[in-house]
Amino acid sequence: MRIETSAQAAAARERLRGLEERFRACVDQASARLLAREIIGLHMALTSYALRIEWRAIHDHQAG
Repeated sequence: MRIETSAQAAAARERLRGLEERFRACVDQASARLLAREIIGLHMALTSYALRIEWRAIHDHQAG
């Protein structure tokens, strides 16, 4: 998953909240693993998006 816009980031954060709630309520290990993979993927996508925003801000500040 690649997040490109703030709207996508907001939707991903909302989805992440739901997945984390389901993970806490999960009783079987197989389901927990699947949820954990999706949670990790969303965390990685959100982190990547945040880093790109920071990089752009630094680059714009240095350029202008």
